[in-house]
Amino acid sequence: MKGAEIVPLMRLSGLTVRYSAHRGIVDAVCGVDLDLMPGRVLSVIGESGSGKSTVLLALAGLLPSRARVSGSLLMDGGNGNLLADPSAHSNVTGRTVGMIFQNPGASLNPVLTVGDLIDEVVRVHRGLSKKEVRAETLSLMSRVGIGDAKSRAAAYPHQLSGGLKQRIAIAAALAGRPRLILADEPTTALDATVQAQILDLLLDLVDREKLGLLFVTHDIGVAGSISNEIAVMFNGRVVECGKAGDVTLAPKHSHTVALAAGALPLDLTVEQPKTSISALDDTAKTDNNREQYLKSATTPEPQGKDTQVQQAAKKTELVLSGITRVFKTGARKAVAADGVNLTVRSGETVALVGESGSGKTTLARIAIGLDRPDSGTVILDGQPLIDERGHMDRVTRSRVQMVFQDPLASFTPHRSIGKSIEVPLKIASDLTSRARRDRVLELLESVGLEKDHANRYPTALSGGQLQRAAIARALATDPDLLICDEPVASLDVSVRSQVLDLLTKLQNERGLGILFVSHDLGVVQWIADRTVVLYLGRVMEEGQGKAMWQTARHPYTRSLAAANPSATVPWRERPSVEQAKGEAAGSFAIPSGCRFHPRCRMAIAQCETTEPSLEQLEKGHFVACLRSGEQLDLG
Repeated sequence: MKGAEIVPLMRLSGLTVRYSAHRGIVDAVCGVDLDLMPGRVLSVIGESGSGKSTVLLALAGLLPSRARVSGSLLMDGGNGNLLADPSAHSNVTGRTVGMIFQNPGASLNPVLTVGDLIDEVVRVHRGLSKKEVRAETLSLMSRVGIGDAKSRAAAYPHQLSGGLKQRIAIAAALAGRPRLILADEPTTALDATVQAQILDLLLDLVDREKLGLLFVTHDIGVAGSISNEIAVMFNGRVVECGKAGDVTLAPKHSHTVALAAGALPLDLTVEQPKTSISALDDTAKTDNNREQYLKSATTPEPQGKDTQVQQAAKKTELVLSGITRVFKTGARKAVAADGVNLTVRSGETVALVGESGSGKTTLARIAIGLDRPDSGTVILDGQPLIDERGHMDRVTRSRVQMVFQDPLASFTPHRSIGKSIEVPLKIASDLTSRARRDRVLELLESVGLEKDHANRYPTALSGGQLQRAAIARALATDPDLLICDEPVASLDVSVRSQVLDLLTKLQNERGLGILFVSHDLGVVQWIADRTVVLYLGRVMEEGQGKAMWQTARHPYTRSLAAANPSATVPWRERPSVEQAKGEAAGSFAIPSGCRFHPRCRMAIAQCETTEPSLEQLEKGHFVACLRSGEQLDLG
């Protein structure tokens, strides 16, 4: 007797989504076919504008009314086309289909406790009594790995970490007992270790409860690591679809080749050149550019000092010594930095890495003078960055500039790009109006923008163009140092590649020193000459070049590396011994002894009482761990 045929949870055929625009009808999605079986993970990958989120919204029945939708959607063995029956589709959403949105902070109601929020979803979809609703809510919270669910249920979203908020969002998505989970970039804004916990949770649900997971992402490393199948979207179409290993390791379509080439995975095995970070280009937006894609997917040498000798024209040194910064909220104290020493020199890139709350952004703000330490000194070329009155003179201000994470938020919306770039020139120079305009055009050209971009407003530029403009503005005063706070975190692979290439090019030409804050270890390994690893305000490890990650000694550094997905290693097969336990206690409750010991799998009794100092193991490699001499190399 033959076994029963397994019916797809979802069968999408010929999905087309069109919108009316001033230039006519625009196809956002065209002819997309996707199947998903129970207990499987299907990832849909592509850049912004490829149509992947539109597909997800169509599956959830959440497209705006002005969208013209055609095609067929069969769900959980049903015969009715849900795309043609909006009322039936709305009945499915929340029950057969649950959705997890990208930003948990924005998707959770800020005026409801998280318990009340999940209660509401359970009540709508399950029709239980009040007592039964709360019991189910607490059960859901425990199901997604939230300890002490009863007390956590009384918290508001702003009182929870990013990881806990995303777990609440997942619990809400499971409230209607769906069989299909739609996840729209659910880990994009999370740290590597928190991302690892969320991926563990989602895959556990898939394995244990035979749910189907459709996972939308722009990260081919995550997709290759967690998926059974991958569909690659480009210009509203699926251009490649197949088994995850085939798509990531032997891609056929030129766009997939370029996505894989620009992925910048963290390399923990052998020292080899990194993949291209110029694999994609803004002009390559049609299949006619296939050859251009393939030619651009090259492998240049990485940028670390172990493979590149920096020749700096200007000798500049920024030294942070003994930096301590404590923020007070009523009687509570949050330690953002605790005795940190840091040096950035001309022609080198120093990366700051660590989880949220480790103190990265606080140190970046102190390094540029936007915040003052409670103790410690900031010295630029032998002189204090800020005088005793808390002031910074005009010349010093012009020498250190910052590039922020969100390029759109960093520009005044009602001021043209050219006028925004001209502002620091008005403050820091005596140039005439005509000379300032000429200088603005020179700066735009130096970062690869056209002269007419000067007349455009921020909303008229793409994310990559805006970040280039932000860099041009930072260069307006001819600085010696750039402080970059997550400058590529929210950018697509191709745009990220262009910005990183630009920073490297400018550094080589100008001898800039760069302090680079990031949680993307692949990017850090590619660009950094030195890497400083922070945890709860203290330096845990510091090393040189890309080899730092291959010889890491601190368990925290190793846990960050282990949390980075790789397209070549299935997520379920990564070594568990390297993974940190739980989440950081937070800067309000720093443990005694080694502050990492509650999460450390290598901790001994002495770690609970003795805080290790930063010791040099070999030239250029410093570690703050009582057991650093016992650690084995990563590999």
